[in-house]
Amino acid sequence: MHNRTLLGTASGVLLLAVVGLSVLLARATREDFGTYYAAGLAAREHQSVYTDALAWRDANFTVNLPAPPPTEGSPYVYPPVFSLLMVPLTLIGPAAASLLWYVGIVASLAASMWMLTRLLFPLEAVRQVPLALALTLLAMLFGPVRTNLAAGQTDVLLLLLIVASFATFARGRLAQAGMLLALGVAIKPTVVFLALFFLWKRAYRSFATFAVGGALLLIIPTLYFGLQSVFDFVAVGQYWSSAAFSITPTNQSPYAMLLRLFTVNGFTQPIADASGLVAIARYAIPILAVVVLLLNVGRTRQVPIRRLTMEFGLVILAMLIAGPVSEDNHFTFLLLPILAAGSTLLCLKLSPPTRLVAGLGLAATVVYLSWPTLRLIRNAYYSYYTASLTGPEVFLTGAFLYGLLALCAIALLVSRRWRATS
Repeated sequence: MHNRTLLGTASGVLLLAVVGLSVLLARATREDFGTYYAAGLAAREHQSVYTDALAWRDANFTVNLPAPPPTEGSPYVYPPVFSLLMVPLTLIGPAAASLLWYVGIVASLAASMWMLTRLLFPLEAVRQVPLALALTLLAMLFGPVRTNLAAGQTDVLLLLLIVASFATFARGRLAQAGMLLALGVAIKPTVVFLALFFLWKRAYRSFATFAVGGALLLIIPTLYFGLQSVFDFVAVGQYWSSAAFSITPTNQSPYAMLLRLFTVNGFTQPIADASGLVAIARYAIPILAVVVLLLNVGRTRQVPIRRLTMEFGLVILAMLIAGPVSEDNHFTFLLLPILAAGSTLLCLKLSPPTRLVAGLGLAATVVYLSWPTLRLIRNAYYSYYTASLTGPEVFLTGAFLYGLLALCAIALLVSRRWRATS
C-alpha cells in the first residue's frame, strides 16, 4: 500500500510537470498549424489546396532560400484527405482550433509514450503510469518534439499512428496495423517505407489492408475535389523531392547534405561540382539502407517484443536515411528506436564496456539532438542570407544529420549484439 501511495504521488507530480511544460511550450506561434487550417478553409470551399505549393514549384523556391518567397507563409503539401480532416476545426475559429490542435498533439505524445511503455517495460500497470508520464516529460524536451509543439506540426500525431500500427502488429492484430499505417500515409506519404516491414515479416494481411486503405484514402478526396487534386498533389510531391527543393539546410537527409557539398546552389559554395555523383547517390543511399535492413531484420515475427521493436526502429532509421527530404521535425520518430535501444541495453547480457559505450553514446546523442541552438547551427546562423556558405560552414548544415547517423550506429551495434547473444 505504501508503494502504491508513492507511485500515485509520483504520477501526480509528473502529470503536473507535463501540464506545466505544455503551458510553457504553448506560447509559440504554431505557424505550421496555420497552413493546415488554411487548407481546411480552402477544402471547405471546394478550392484547390495546392495553389501556394504550385507557386513555389513554378518559382523554383525552397525553404529559407535567401530570396523573397512567392507566397506568404508555408504552402500545404500533404495529401488531399488531410485537408478534409482539418475542415471540422475550421468551424470553431482559428484561436480555438489552434488550442485544440495543440492539446491533441500533446495528448498524442503521451499516448505514444504509454504504448511504448507497455511494450518495452513489462511492469504492473500501477508502475507503468509514472514511467509513461516521465517518458512523456522527457520526450517533450527532445529537440524535434519541441519543434513540433512550437510550430504545431503533424509529426507527433504521425508518431502516434506509427506506434499504434506497430503495437497492434506486435499483438497480432495485423489488419488493424495496416489500416493505422495507411492513415499515417494519408498525412505524410514518406512513411509508406514502413510498409516494407510488413512485407519482410510475411504479414501479408497487414500489407494488403495497408494498400487497400491507402487507395481508399486517395479515392475518397478525389470524389470531393475532383481528379485534378491528384495531379496537383503528384506535381507538388515531385518538386518537393527534387534537388531544387531538397537543397535547403532545413533538409537533413544524406542526399541533401551531398547536394550542398557537391552541387551549385543558393546556400553554399560547393567544395566540388560533382552533380553526377550526387545523382547516383540519390538512388544508391536507399538501396544501401534496404540492404542493411535485410542483414539486420529477421523475417520471423516470433521474437521477443524488445527485439521486434528494435527491428522496427531500424526501419524508421532507414526511412529517414533513405528519403530525399528528412527535416529535423521528422526526427520525432526517433523516439521509438531510442526507447527500443535503451530498454534493450537494460535487459541484454552485454560486457560492461559494450554496455557503457552504447549507453553513453545513446544518452549523448539524445542530448545532442535536444541542444537548444542546434537549429541555428543547422542553418549556419542564417549567414547564407549575406553570402554563400564556404568551407567548414557548409558542414554546419548537417548538424541534425550527424545525430541521426550516430543513432544509426548505436542501434546497429545493439541489434547485432542481440543477434550474437541469442
